[in-house]
Amino acid sequence: MKKFSFSLQAVLDINISLEKEQKNRLAAINHCINALQAERADVCAQMEGCISSYLELLKDSLSIDKISLHNNYLSLLSKEIQDLDIQINEQTVKKQRVQELLLETLKKRKAIERLKDKQYDIYLKEMEALEEKKIDDFASYMYTKA
Repeated sequence: MKKFSFSLQAVLDINISLEKEQKNRLAAINHCINALQAERADVCAQMEGCISSYLELLKDSLSIDKISLHNNYLSLLSKEIQDLDIQINEQTVKKQRVQELLLETLKKRKAIERLKDKQYDIYLKEMEALEEKKIDDFASYMYTKA
């Protein structure tokens, strides 16, 4: 009995490896987004602490140097939050693109696997027909011999 071999196995293997690569890229992007969001949360916490110390400073005294220093620091933190938001948005767009590619790759792989299943069914029917032919030949051989 001949062994089943799928004619598009190389294409299927390529799609499977491409799918794995895209899943890895998606995981890396998710990790990056999570790290950026954690960094943003830290900066927001720093900003809240700075604002509370700024308000305390306003209650106690009106040193222009200290107020200016706090204002500059708050501006810096605000700019850093804006930069992190931009990076998060860029990574989110990247994530969406990779998800779309992954979805297309999954569709292709499933289509190829359906073709493989159909080809395997045809193979099984051919093998069954060959087996029946062998049995018929054997039976006719035994009948003619008897």
